[in-house]
Amino acid sequence: MSFSSLLNLLKQADGDGPDPGSGSKPAPSASTSASLPSRPSQPNSALSDLLAQLDDQPHEPTRSAFDGPRKGLMEPFGPVAAMAAASQRRRASSSSAPDAQDKGKRKLDDTVSKADWSFSRCLPVLTDLLRDDEFVKELKKAEQDSLERRLWARMEKIKADHEAKTKPEREVARITRKPITQEKQNLKQALDEFYKGHVMTSVDGLAARHRSRLVKLGVPGLGEGKAYVKGAIKTREDKEAALKEKERVKRIMGVLEGALEDT
Repeated sequence: MSFSSLLNLLKQADGDGPDPGSGSKPAPSASTSASLPSRPSQPNSALSDLLAQLDDQPHEPTRSAFDGPRKGLMEPFGPVAAMAAASQRRRASSSSAPDAQDKGKRKLDDTVSKADWSFSRCLPVLTDLLRDDEFVKELKKAEQDSLERRLWARMEKIKADHEAKTKPEREVARITRKPITQEKQNLKQALDEFYKGHVMTSVDGLAARHRSRLVKLGVPGLGEGKAYVKGAIKTREDKEAALKEKERVKRIMGVLEGALEDT
């Protein structure tokens, strides 16, 4: 029950009491006066003054014990404010750590030449390039197809010339049923010489031209081209670097050729 409601009840009790100026009460009988103890009567004016004083006093709002600072309470996990500040500092440090790592990685990658990028770093660039229609048109293998047709025609000519030269011997071998081992050796030797002297040279030149054109188109990871220059590999380190470069270029060309097959 609030304090104001208690005051109202006291006022109502005061108003319901007997008025001192209304008249004299009838005198109680002797039996009732003998059985009931006498009560001292309190004046109503004193009660009214007390109520008036209570009404005049300002009432302060009640305050809970939990509203003030909890200095006497022991928090099991430490101060709440300190924990919040520590968690904010941890979040700030964790968010700034990846940024610092990315900046360091970008700075390290900037020192590496674009021609020596790793295959994984080249993939996003290749994906963006393959979305360009003009770039895809430049990748058409018209020059390579024409070269392959010319090489195939020259190899067929060598085979035909060899067949014409050995036709009499083959006829004799068919009649006498004797194998012609020398014929096979001559054909193998001629094909090996043609492959080393013409095919490899043409393919290396074609690879160098394709590399130069792809570098101009913005394809990364194709190396410096030393693997295709005769006499450029001198030391063991150069040989290992050339093999690594060839493997990376092979994977990059595989991605480009696979994209062309899908178009």
